[in-house]
Amino acid sequence: MTAVHELMSTTPVTVSPTTPFAELLSLFARHGYSALPVVTHEGHVVGIVSKLDLLRPLVARRSRISKMDDGTPSAADIMQKKVVSVEAQDSIADVGRLMLVTKLRSLPVVHRRTRSARPRLVGMVSRGDVLRGLGYRPEPAQRRPRRRGRRA
Repeated sequence: MTAVHELMSTTPVTVSPTTPFAELLSLFARHGYSALPVVTHEGHVVGIVSKLDLLRPLVARRSRISKMDDGTPSAADIMQKKVVSVEAQDSIADVGRLMLVTKLRSLPVVHRRTRSARPRLVGMVSRGDVLRGLGYRPEPAQRRPRRRGRRA
């Protein structure tokens, strides 16, 4: 049985609760992730922010980023506070089932010390990690010949 710790990313990109909206947009564009964990400086998970969370204030304001005023939200303003997470020793199959039920693309991997303490982030696990853990190996993409444009 493959465990999460064998496949997870151990150095996930994280944001703090005070990370500004524009920086969140930049991080999503640069890294291509579907969600970023929001953590304190001690590494405790306090939320998660997704691309959908970024879309909400834009739609509500019906404006473009360049027109947003100084009231631009931070990660704490738009993050989901109820975080679905897994632990490093959980099985990849269980994580896959959880992803199917929740329809989440990635999940924080946490270490829970006690019930009263906030969980500490130790990694992130994605759908791709789960697929690899379940034995899916994509075939190498075959190179297609380039089509050349017509010449007049």
